[in-house]
Amino acid sequence: MTKRQCLLAAVFVLALIGSVTAISLFKEMPPAGMPADANVTLGESVQEQPQVPFHLTQLSVERIHPAEATPASVVAINLRVTNRGNERVNAMLDEDQRPGCVYTDSYPVFYHNYEAMRIPYYRWNLTLEPGSTRTITYHIQPDGVGMIAFTSARLVDEYGNQVESGMTSIRVACIPNGVCDAGENAIYCPEDCPKGGSDGICDGSPDGKNDPDCVQGYDPDIAETPAPIPTKKGFLPGPSVAVTVLVLAGAFIAIRKWRRK
Repeated sequence: MTKRQCLLAAVFVLALIGSVTAISLFKEMPPAGMPADANVTLGESVQEQPQVPFHLTQLSVERIHPAEATPASVVAINLRVTNRGNERVNAMLDEDQRPGCVYTDSYPVFYHNYEAMRIPYYRWNLTLEPGSTRTITYHIQPDGVGMIAFTSARLVDEYGNQVESGMTSIRVACIPNGVCDAGENAIYCPEDCPKGGSDGICDGSPDGKNDPDCVQGYDPDIAETPAPIPTKKGFLPGPSVAVTVLVLAGAFIAIRKWRRK
């Protein structure tokens, strides 16, 4: 690098430092001759952070129901919502409907999509006074024995806060009365429903009984119908061969008589 190039580089650096210092001083105090209360606009890019209102509330929701039920019984499901705060809060309460039972109330039904599934749900709009508790009750009727698993009930208030209940379940047991009632089967109620019976379940067990709930090939006790064994092409199997020969002979004789005429 020549002396001239070094001199130009030094001048450039000094000019840059001077401009930065000037900007810094300009921010701290106005230039000489400018009033202190002058309206000054700086050409500086400032990215403003959005201010999101954050309003905490003290809401809670819980689900209350019996741990066990029987098929065709009516079960009450209670959703208890509590406002432990000191202000009135508006909120929406959502509860998904679950398979394996019938919902017997006349509440409006809404739908939302989850992984290509269309899920029905109830929704209630609530106004919760300070320190108050609201209980929402709906009813279900189990279709059959097994387990009904509930997802979390969701409570969203007017400020966007969301709370959820715990996930719960109901075990639907059979009625041990010696009768295979509606909704019972040999898997969950072996004391009432013997294997191989008509209970809506194909158990597929080799129990010596033809289960009416099984299609052919799924119950080892149901013998498959043997397929007919084909014979010579153009002939029917078994004793009908002789009949076929006689028919052909009669037709041949009739044709000869017709030609002689």
